[in-house]
Amino acid sequence: MKNLKLGISAIIAVVLIIIIFQNLEPVSTRLLFATVKMPRAALLFLTEQL
Repeated sequence: MKNLKLGISAIIAVVLIIIIFQNLEPVSTRLLFATVKMPRAALLFLTEQL
């Protein structure tokens, strides 16, 4: 059972790393009155937390 949890955790970590590396290009985002330029991966992370 411990090996299964470790394997699933490793797969999830690899998928997250792939998603982050595919979304490194900067995007401009308007936040209220300011325009912020940030990597798309950071924007995805921030919007998932809200």
